[in-house]
Amino acid sequence: MLDVAAAAIVDVTGAGDALVAGTIAALHAGRPLEAAVAFGIEAGRAALSTVGALERLPGIPAPASSVPAPPTGSPPVTLFPGT
Repeated sequence: MLDVAAAAIVDVTGAGDALVAGTIAALHAGRPLEAAVAFGIEAGRAALSTVGALERLPGIPAPASSVPAPPTGSPPVTLFPGT
């Protein structure tokens, strides 16, 4: 069980998304589940403390600097074939 301190709520926009994204990012970085959830909670808390959605999670590099561009000539990605 995680002890979670109350957050000062300014706006709830994106708090759930930040919690999930933070948890997934931490799991992807190899953190154990409990640490990943704790990181997700802190990301959600950061979202609660600002007006509107966060542009990115604190401590996570901007996507342009961490995600490589697809190889030249790569076929397009189809998420839902047949639709």
